[in-house]
Amino acid sequence: MMESGDQTKEAGSASMRGRIPPSKRGLRTRNRILEAALIVFQREGLVDATMQAIGQEAGLSSGTVYRYFSDKAEIFAFLLQQLEKELREATTLPVDEEGKLVVRPAVLSYLELYREHSSLYRVWWESLEPPSEFSKAWVKMHAAYRRGFAVALKHGKRTGITVPDLDVDLTAELAVLLFERPTFTRLVLGWDGETTDDQVAQTIEALLGTGLGAVVSPPETK
Repeated sequence: MMESGDQTKEAGSASMRGRIPPSKRGLRTRNRILEAALIVFQREGLVDATMQAIGQEAGLSSGTVYRYFSDKAEIFAFLLQQLEKELREATTLPVDEEGKLVVRPAVLSYLELYREHSSLYRVWWESLEPPSEFSKAWVKMHAAYRRGFAVALKHGKRTGITVPDLDVDLTAELAVLLFERPTFTRLVLGWDGETTDDQVAQTIEALLGTGLGAVVSPPETK
């Protein structure tokens, strides 16, 4: 088994991370490795997972695994890269013709993807400390979401939907937190299992749908 430092380095130089395997068979093999890695990461955690365990789970030799990825960190980084791409494509927050954020479809897509990849999110969260490349990846994703919200909120200001004196950067940060933490505690940690995705989407839509600029009028007194 190719577990020594020299062998790992040699195999890693030819790893295929970020490149599509040239054959359908190679693509199937890489997918088997990724699926097996998710199982191993969830079962053993990133620290205790090994390339040998991933190979065994996939029904492959660790030498075959090394042909596609140089080490377990590279496999995990590739999984995160795929997840980030899916999230960007599925959770864009467009604005309608009146300048309002179209929130509900994006929230429902986000929740569906998060649930599908909940095991990966759990391992990712557990890998944030001590600081590592995976911490940086989390910060990068968080920042991308924040920029997206900021763009939408600035558009809301231009169209008169968002209140003029709104702190865009702070509000965008709070908007991201509305997505991230409640979703993690609900879908990964199992908190509030009775709440449906649609209820969550309705709540976030109520908070964000007007660009956080809705003014609630006090009730009329008789």
